[in-house]
Amino acid sequence: MTIKEVEEQLGLSRATIRFYEKEKLIAPKRGGNAYREYSEDDIVDIKKIIILRKLGFSIAEIKDFLEEDVPLQELLEKNILELQEKINELSGAMKICKKMQSRQETFDSFNVNFYWEEIKEQENEISISVLYGLEMNEEFVADCNISIGIKSKRMWEENRYEI
Repeated sequence: MTIKEVEEQLGLSRATIRFYEKEKLIAPKRGGNAYREYSEDDIVDIKKIIILRKLGFSIAEIKDFLEEDVPLQELLEKNILELQEKINELSGAMKICKKMQSRQETFDSFNVNFYWEEIKEQENEISISVLYGLEMNEEFVADCNISIGIKSKRMWEENRYEI
């Protein structure tokens, strides 16, 4: 199979396919005319690379996996923790954005100290999540959210935030 056929079949650019070759992730054989000839095994390897990239793995991590330096299960465990951390960060950012939206904040008028504390609380929540990693369950997260919500309400009632 030619590089053009691989491009069409997998929806990749020629540059990406050549990059994978340069990084020694794939090694297509050369035909008599010195053109690259991609085998079905090469296609399977490229698909594996694409899947792992879409899951958030770096090129270096994929190399480690392909060279069998690091077992896939070890990479998956690390990746799951990293993805959970990103999810938690985005969830916290979403909560604060929604709060700012519901309060109809403007750049000039929003209370910096209030949101500064909100962000610090979200970061603490993320730290707790990462600390417990894969053992954390939904009930634990719900308890954290409730306690943080109570803490925010108490700070609000104590007039530690200005509107």
